[in-house]
Amino acid sequence: WQSTIEGYRQAIVEWMRALDLPPAVVVGHSMGGALALSLALDAPERTAGIVLVGSGARLRVHPLLLEAAASGGLPTETLATLVSWWYSPNAPPRLQELAMRVLAATNMAVLHADLSACDGFDVMQRLGTIERPALVVVGEDDGMTPVKYARFLSENLPGARLEIIPAAGHMVMLEQPAAVERVLSDWLRTTFPKA
Repeated sequence: WQSTIEGYRQAIVEWMRALDLPPAVVVGHSMGGALALSLALDAPERTAGIVLVGSGARLRVHPLLLEAAASGGLPTETLATLVSWWYSPNAPPRLQELAMRVLAATNMAVLHADLSACDGFDVMQRLGTIERPALVVVGEDDGMTPVKYARFLSENLPGARLEIIPAAGHMVMLEQPAAVERVLSDWLRTTFPKA
């Protein structure tokens, strides 16, 4: 497989086939949401529904971030900016510190490949063809994939449900895990009552 959304999608399809898995509700955060959309569009037989958390139909990446990752390292100020996009202003400092450590330890070649994959992702014109139930979740303070991205998804995915989680940024599931679990559980229960 290759470090592209399509390459990752194909790897997931092959994995599901190898394990003989039935169609699944695919939950994806950020780039994972792009993968969920890609599966629903190009391998719909593998998806029962999709949950898009802090994602978008197009995921442009700031050129300076791509450049920094390509050069082999992110300066401290770039790391701090990224972390500020990930969390709400009132996020616990321990979450921000963890993010700084994880980013500093990230393999830059992998990060650059994934950021490039995101930058090339655009399914805005194809959303209306998805025939699977969808839940769209976003933190109200998401600086990476803002609320307007989630609104676009919910307005263009037939029958999608939008949930905006207060006091959360891009890492909504870390900042507000109980709220995300509640929204996801409720959607699964009402969308797939016999499961």
